[in-house]
Amino acid sequence: MTIMVKCFRGKKVHGEYDIRVEQAQFSEINLIAHADGSYAIDIQAFRNGTKVVRSFRPDFVLVRQHSFSMAENEDFRNLIIGMHYAGIPSVNSLESIYNFCDKPWAFAQLVSISKTLGVEKFPLIEQTFYPNHKEMVFQKPNVAASPSVVFEESPSIASHGVIDVNEFVKDSIGSRICPCKSALMNVSSVTSTKPLLVGQFIVDVMEEVVLGEGFEGGQ
Repeated sequence: MTIMVKCFRGKKVHGEYDIRVEQAQFSEINLIAHADGSYAIDIQAFRNGTKVVRSFRPDFVLVRQHSFSMAENEDFRNLIIGMHYAGIPSVNSLESIYNFCDKPWAFAQLVSISKTLGVEKFPLIEQTFYPNHKEMVFQKPNVAASPSVVFEESPSIASHGVIDVNEFVKDSIGSRICPCKSALMNVSSVTSTKPLLVGQFIVDVMEEVVLGEGFEGGQ
């Protein structure tokens, strides 16, 4: 994790105004926001073994942590809503952060762009969305390189609950049915399917250099 305090130590705005940086994880933050535009953010954290409590009004925020995960106690969408309610300016827009809390919702935005620009200019992988397990009858994607289909039952970007299925059963009218349907009955998340694409590399964009002039990629 980049220590932002070190990045801005001794820096000034227009060579005149000091920059004060407060850095914390979502789990250490609480806030209150009023409709008249007033707000306050509290940080309760342990620094070098000592509990530190501070209250302040930030001029803007930079979010560098996922605000939603399927892991326990990792849903911080309430804080994103609170910052938006307070009207706090953000370097990366709070609207985009909230949209990316839900992977199918984010993919729907890509589908809209693809429809506008055309599939040739903005191609997307094949994907099917199911709001629940009840209608999981589908045609297997026509991908010659992969006989398997990937099921993702998690709405978050982290993609928990990924299942690779390469065999299907047929119902009384010959439609393909996912054999993992019974397992998906026990979860409340939405589900999406896509072909399993086997590649040689996975490229991760390194968040640590977002403030620089470009991005780094690693295998």
